Amino acid sequence: MRINIEKIRIEDNPSNEVTSHRLLRKRKVFDENGNMDFHPDGIFSPRIFGKYSKCECGALRFPGICSICNTRVLNRKKIPDFYIKFENLDIPYLNIEISKYQKYKDVILGLMRYEGFLYDGEYVKYDLDSLDLTLFDVEKITWGKDAVLSLGVDEDWYNNQVSDKLYVPHTSLRKITVSGDQYFLGELNNLLLVILKKKNKLKMFEGLSTEDVFTQLSLRKELLSYINDEYKQLYNIIAQRKKSIIDREVRGQSVTGAARATVTNNFELNEDVALIGYWFIPTLYPHLYAKYTNAEGYTDIKSINEELQDYIILINRQPTIGEKSIIAMHPQFSEEDEERYVLQINPIVQDGLAGDFDGDVYLMIALYTKEACQEAKKLLPSKNYIGNAGGNIRNAIFEDLDYVMQQSYEDGKAAKIHSMITGK
Repeated sequence: MRINIEKIRIEDNPSNEVTSHRLLRKRKVFDENGNMDFHPDGIFSPRIFGKYSKCECGALRFPGICSICNTRVLNRKKIPDFYIKFENLDIPYLNIEISKYQKYKDVILGLMRYEGFLYDGEYVKYDLDSLDLTLFDVEKITWGKDAVLSLGVDEDWYNNQVSDKLYVPHTSLRKITVSGDQYFLGELNNLLLVILKKKNKLKMFEGLSTEDVFTQLSLRKELLSYINDEYKQLYNIIAQRKKSIIDREVRGQSVTGAARATVTNNFELNEDVALIGYWFIPTLYPHLYAKYTNAEGYTDIKSINEELQDYIILINRQPTIGEKSIIAMHPQFSEEDEERYVLQINPIVQDGLAGDFDGDVYLMIALYTKEACQEAKKLLPSKNYIGNAGGNIRNAIFEDLDYVMQQSYEDGKAAKIHSMITGK
């Protein structure tokens, strides 16, 4: 079976272009707030790569560039294609469709990768260890695109096999490790800086001389080798995320009103409140998502939370083997980007669910009608401290109270203690 792979075309947009090989704005690594002071045109520029949901200072919460902190706000569903642009370098795609010119396959590929040139019509592999460059008349040398087209190759075909842009991943995929005053860029970031330096060096030589064929070939060949290394790093990123389908399944399902999320602890939450990552809004409450999301893709999470005051969501820890394996909670959504995929609850409700925080995944089921929400309130943690089977306290909030009361009353007063706790 033949599979046609459509090549990615990156559109020209100066807002998405990385131009500087400098990592930092100044020699001093950190600014007065302790943040790394990145160059505005570099590979970590806040003006180019920005942040999701809100800017650095919090003044801007929809796509654009903040006039105060100069940080760009991105829409997670419409992430731009960031890139490095080359004015005088044709970057061949990895999957060149060469079957049309099978007769000259090796020659064409060699020319497109700047690994050789045509001398008086004959292909010569460009190897500095074996060639005596003084023996060549530069007037008889053809290289690059001109050499490929001289073989009878269609120019439209050639243009469809090359690009003048190199894709740059978002900073979330190539984070910097900071330890005290030291920082570690990682291989991918170092490669990008080298490529930008080589690109600027190539531009400098283009301005000085266009007659030195071998210098031009050497610069392009070297630059392409680094670009190919960058491709390998990108594939490593993809390989490391090879279980992303499972990862996506854990984070949530595209079944209306139901989703799964890893549970984490939040001691500041009310016992009856579940704080859910904003990534789940379209799945759990599609009508509210449509109502409070504008044309630019910005979602007004605060307004959604206000409407959810009387809503109830069911939380289920599977397997459902205990009487408290399903509880009801009031849903609220977190605006924080780092919390977008998780469900947060107060640890005091975990005893009833028989769960913990070592990676447990809970099912969330949204209820929409007033009648269903009203009935489900009977399952709120605040109303379910006593286990039906043995009359024991299931959630941890009253453990201290229970202990104090047991010490305060004489033996045989268990019924009175029970009455004070349950109100019965």
